[in-house]
Amino acid sequence: MPRRIREVSEQEAAGGSAALAKEFDAARARLAKQLPAMPLDRPVSVFAHVLPLDQCLLTRLVELVVHLDDVAVSLETPTPSVPAEAADAVTTCLTRIAVARHGFLPVIRTLARRERAIDPITVF
Repeated sequence: MPRRIREVSEQEAAGGSAALAKEFDAARARLAKQLPAMPLDRPVSVFAHVLPLDQCLLTRLVELVVHLDDVAVSLETPTPSVPAEAADAVTTCLTRIAVARHGFLPVIRTLARRERAIDPITVF
């Protein structure tokens, strides 16, 4: 999968940054018009998977927030803030994944009682 993501990214960037920015702006304008009318359970194909629209958007939001921090750290610059609604959605999603993988009590202990936390809790 990572190889395919890189290949698609390289193809989309081949025309240069100005062309890519223009494509981004056009896609954003289309989505701003279309998304509000789409049903949240509409199937969306993402590489080899099909997700309902709401889950697809949530996974993209998690990726954006996580990679925003990755890029900022790699550039040694402060991580930009994200809107509160996005931060809440990402925090809720990652917390649910952590609970599913590690259990409720270990997550609570990690968040609230560091002295009782056994191992670091990660979701990826």
